[in-house]
Amino acid sequence: QNMTASSSRIISRQITPSLIASLKSQSLKAASQFPDYNFRQYFSRITTEDFEKLERDIADGEGNLVAMPERIQKAYEKLQERHLLMQRQVQIHALYSRRTSFMDNPSGEMETVSPASKKSVDEMHAREDEEEQV
Repeated sequence: QNMTASSSRIISRQITPSLIASLKSQSLKAASQFPDYNFRQYFSRITTEDFEKLERDIADGEGNLVAMPERIQKAYEKLQERHLLMQRQVQIHALYSRRTSFMDNPSGEMETVSPASKKSVDEMHAREDEEEQV
């Protein structure tokens, strides 16, 4: 039911090049928020490729929309749904512990602690160090 409500809101909007550019920007921002390097790179790449394909399919060389409005609407809705999916996946990935990729930590140390719990682990280690000194 929620998807129906959001879809009906989309249908009432006229899709413009600036609206497409805004969705692209939001999607790239969502892709950049993945905690894992490999996911960030993958979603950034497919987002860029999808929007380039959309621009080739529906616009002329000067940015004017030339495809049928229904086709533009359908393509926009698909990209918007993918954007919302990406946002949900970012939240899910942030909830679970993960190993840090070498690309995220070039010093070579591999961490197995999520960023959310890293602070509490650091505090625990600091207390242990203080206890050893006493």
